[in-house]
Amino acid sequence: MEQRGLIKPSDRILLVHAARAEVLTNARVRALLGVDKDQARIALQRLRDAGFLIQRGERGGATYALDRSLAPPAGLRLGQAELEDLIVEMASENPLANADVRARTGLDRGPTLELLAKLVREGRLERFGERRGSRYRAAIPGQQHLLSI
Repeated sequence: MEQRGLIKPSDRILLVHAARAEVLTNARVRALLGVDKDQARIALQRLRDAGFLIQRGERGGATYALDRSLAPPAGLRLGQAELEDLIVEMASENPLANADVRARTGLDRGPTLELLAKLVREGRLERFGERRGSRYRAAIPGQQHLLSI
């Protein structure tokens, strides 16, 4: 995108902040980049026109947020408790494998295994199978665990 002239190197800073779920305004861009209001407006419009940001509102009240199709994986934007809840919710819909969790969260294999093991120890998930054949599903309160880690 930079090579084609659609965005500038300084736009990366804005995209990082937007990826962290920060809502951008002209004033915030001025503070982040140390530019005047016109340069901030041009940067926001450039990212909007390139499809990175969605604009809400007009003129002085406009805010910009990352287009949802570009949102970072859950593992990078959710806190630990929210991530655990997401995994348990996924497991309540269908049995999951480690690869399913990694695909949805963006986490690496090791952290995913640690998180799944923690949820099994806490009784929130049940593990079935062994090694690469392991599957996880949401624990049903009152039922005994058939296999634990």
